[in-house]
Amino acid sequence: MHIAGLHIYPLKSAASWDVDELEIGLAGPLDDRRWVLMYASGGFVSQRNCTLLATIKIMRREGSWFLSFNQQFTKIVENDALEREIKIYDFRGPVTYYRNPRLEQKLYHFLGAQVFLASFSATQTRRKVSASIPHPMPLSAVDNAPLLVTFSASLARLNGHAGEQFSMKSFRPNIVLAGSLSRSEEKITELEIGGLTLIRYQACARCTMINIDQDEGVFIKPGPFDYLKKMQNLTPQMSGRPNFGVYFYSIATGIINKSDKVILR
Repeated sequence: MHIAGLHIYPLKSAASWDVDELEIGLAGPLDDRRWVLMYASGGFVSQRNCTLLATIKIMRREGSWFLSFNQQFTKIVENDALEREIKIYDFRGPVTYYRNPRLEQKLYHFLGAQVFLASFSATQTRRKVSASIPHPMPLSAVDNAPLLVTFSASLARLNGHAGEQFSMKSFRPNIVLAGSLSRSEEKITELEIGGLTLIRYQACARCTMINIDQDEGVFIKPGPFDYLKKMQNLTPQMSGRPNFGVYFYSIATGIINKSDKVILR
């Protein structure tokens, strides 16, 4: 088994930035979900309320951050800063908002809503407590766990069942592993990659958001969610949500490269 792709999502709920290495901290990959689009009310923009967000990307070039959408690149200038409070599900905390009227006007015309670009502190974390982990797990602005791992073999099974060619982009992983699976995803408890040990947290329960085409920013039906529901024998505990991918966390810091050896346990 080998690494087929490494991805971070510098703008929460937006497009992936494909990278050759992940710098892993205790709260997840460096710069993952560092930025967020927010409404004046303090809520955040997600694909649940704006599917076009899938087509917006933030990436770093020559030491600077750029926001890309609608075939335009805009350099993010981190000055004229204000602190604001944001609410993301059960998390409420400060973000830094950088006033940029020209960028806000472009986003308004593209998304049809007044939104503001803000960033989280690189060291800002919250703690997640769960009966399935021995210690509170630090999180940045992710929803469930620091790292999401998916498997190309699982996508091939889904596409074979559906007679479609769904993209792995729909599942928004940090790490994609390719090669034959010697056991089912449910039985993997640890991954060793490049000297780092990643510990399983839980399976990733999916919702209809995976039916959003990540290239076009439109909802498709039937989509991956519908076919996964047909494939899996959903128990009452799964609440009608099929699994795809596994959440992991690390208790150490380090670097994961695309060329690193992968060991399943």
